[in-house]
Amino acid sequence: MLKLKIFNSKGIFEAKKNNLANELSELSQKKVVPFSEKRIKILSELSKRFLKSKFGNSHPQIIVLGYWLRPSSIKSFRDEYLENLPKNCIPSAKGIAFHLPPQNVDTMFVYSWAISFLMGNINVVRLPTELNSLSDWIIREIIKVLEENQEANKNLFCNYPLNSNSNSELSSICDLRIVWGGNKKIETISNLKLKPSASCINFPDRQSLCLINSNEFESQDSDKKNEIAEKLFNDIFWFDQMGCGSPKAIIYYGKPKDKLDLYNRLVNIVQKKKKSPDTSTVISKFVNLNEVSGKGISTKSYSINNILNVSEVNIDNSIYDYFHGGGSIFHIEIEDLDEIIPLLSDKTQTISSFGFNSSDKDKLLNLMSTYGGLRLVNIGNALSFDKIWDGIDLFGSMSKLIKVD
Repeated sequence: MLKLKIFNSKGIFEAKKNNLANELSELSQKKVVPFSEKRIKILSELSKRFLKSKFGNSHPQIIVLGYWLRPSSIKSFRDEYLENLPKNCIPSAKGIAFHLPPQNVDTMFVYSWAISFLMGNINVVRLPTELNSLSDWIIREIIKVLEENQEANKNLFCNYPLNSNSNSELSSICDLRIVWGGNKKIETISNLKLKPSASCINFPDRQSLCLINSNEFESQDSDKKNEIAEKLFNDIFWFDQMGCGSPKAIIYYGKPKDKLDLYNRLVNIVQKKKKSPDTSTVISKFVNLNEVSGKGISTKSYSINNILNVSEVNIDNSIYDYFHGGGSIFHIEIEDLDEIIPLLSDKTQTISSFGFNSSDKDKLLNLMSTYGGLRLVNIGNALSFDKIWDGIDLFGSMSKLIKVD
């Protein structure tokens, strides 16, 4: 018997509800048309609330999410999806989508829920018992709009003990399972059986890096350099450097005259935004810095105002094993783009870059297609969500096609 505690718009988990499996299965028999006007309207209302919220003003992730959910954006996604449908095919919802976000729920998972919602699916989202203030606010706003539009019963944000059978039961009835890493979690969940007709989307642990053309950076005036540093701040500090696209290494193409210039500017921005790390993070980063140095991983290390740790390292994929997060950077200098090959693998997600021409980017794309990598973006866009994520077309993967002769 499936027992879940349902999260409500007041921010509390309601009493357990029983026999939801039958209810969900019955709802899934009456599928919602992909890109229905009602669901577009609901996401448009969410967009308005995110963009007008005072809470959102202090959390740029919410503003970005609000822009992504604007009616013009949604309609653009719809038009592109429909234009690219195979001939004589009609889109349909998958059915029940079972979402397992990461423990530190953030705005990234909301994008995948929104796409599944747009495609007409019924959604069950397992939340951690404790939510941070950002996640709590976002989810409550979502539920408020769903309740106002009589869609809450088709979109359940819930909780249950991990040692219960609920993961197994939900897996057995869902038509689509979306699992956000880490890898151990994905391995565990993958052992739970799905229906033969069901599919699964996994978002495993990823590694990302940033490439900077040192000559191009140094040719910029001070204001432009500060602008680049602010973009790097967005890539690193939005999710405490734990986002899949957040760079763990910054690689200078060409030897910089002042290797700490960008880092000092970055620290100044962190201080202006009052985003300095807490004491426990500072201490653990200090321990990590000494470990990296003591084991000979780094040739030289810097701690800038207890905000940013920089370790100069040689190119070796094993550096990722010593990554800490929270403002920790591996600094690497190269003379040829081929030198990054040891850092590329099937775990590589994003390469963010600054100062490269189209020929350089073509070479990077060739390296990524050969050795690993899923996204090549401009610096500042490392965490910008796209309908193609981890190499997966999410609109296509969260729907199915009906072929008509």
